[in-house]
Amino acid sequence: MRKRKAARKMVARLRGVTNQLHPILLDYTETRGHKPVLTLTERIRSLANSLTFLIAELNG
Repeated sequence: MRKRKAARKMVARLRGVTNQLHPILLDYTETRGHKPVLTLTERIRSLANSLTFLIAELNG
Protein backbone atom coordinates (compact mmCIF):
# COMPACT_ATOMS: atom_id res chain seq x y z
CA MET A 1 0.00 0.00 0.00
CA ARG A 2 2.82 2.39 0.84
CA LYS A 3 4.51 1.91 -2.54
CA ARG A 4 1.24 2.52 -4.36
CA LYS A 5 0.79 5.81 -2.51
CA ALA A 6 4.33 6.89 -3.43
CA ALA A 7 3.69 6.03 -7.08
CA ARG A 8 0.51 8.09 -7.10
CA LYS A 9 2.35 11.02 -5.51
CA MET A 10 4.97 10.81 -8.24
CA VAL A 11 2.30 10.99 -10.94
CA ALA A 12 0.71 13.97 -9.19
CA ARG A 13 4.08 15.73 -9.15
CA LEU A 14 4.60 15.01 -12.84
CA ARG A 15 1.20 16.49 -13.60
CA GLY A 16 2.04 19.58 -11.61
CA VAL A 17 5.39 20.10 -13.33
CA THR A 18 4.29 19.47 -16.91
CA ASN A 19 1.02 21.44 -16.84
CA GLN A 20 -0.35 19.28 -19.63
CA LEU A 21 -3.86 17.92 -20.03
CA HIS A 22 -2.65 14.57 -21.33
CA PRO A 23 -2.88 11.56 -19.02
CA ILE A 24 0.19 9.90 -17.55
CA LEU A 25 0.52 6.11 -17.71
CA LEU A 26 1.58 4.55 -14.42
CA ASP A 27 2.74 1.00 -15.10
CA TYR A 28 2.60 -0.42 -11.58
CA THR A 29 2.10 -3.88 -10.15
CA GLU A 30 2.18 -4.73 -6.44
CA THR A 31 4.05 -7.99 -7.01
CA ARG A 32 6.58 -6.72 -9.53
CA GLY A 33 8.64 -4.29 -7.48
CA HIS A 34 12.13 -3.65 -8.81
CA LYS A 35 12.69 -7.04 -10.41
CA PRO A 36 15.04 -6.70 -13.39
CA VAL A 37 13.48 -9.74 -15.07
CA LEU A 38 9.74 -10.11 -15.52
CA THR A 39 7.89 -13.25 -16.39
CA LEU A 40 6.71 -13.49 -19.98
CA THR A 41 3.11 -13.03 -18.89
CA GLU A 42 3.96 -9.84 -16.98
CA ARG A 43 5.98 -8.49 -19.90
CA ILE A 44 3.15 -9.15 -22.35
CA ARG A 45 0.57 -7.57 -20.03
CA SER A 46 2.72 -4.49 -19.48
CA LEU A 47 3.42 -4.07 -23.19
CA ALA A 48 -0.27 -4.54 -24.06
CA ASN A 49 -1.26 -1.89 -21.51
CA SER A 50 1.36 0.54 -22.82
CA LEU A 51 0.35 0.02 -26.43
CA THR A 52 -3.34 0.39 -25.60
CA PHE A 53 -2.60 3.66 -23.82
CA LEU A 54 -0.49 4.94 -26.72
CA ILE A 55 -3.08 4.00 -29.36
CA ALA A 56 -5.85 5.65 -27.35
CA GLU A 57 -3.80 8.83 -27.04
CA LEU A 58 -2.95 8.93 -30.73
CA ASN A 59 -6.55 8.33 -31.80
CA GLY A 60 -8.05 10.72 -29.25
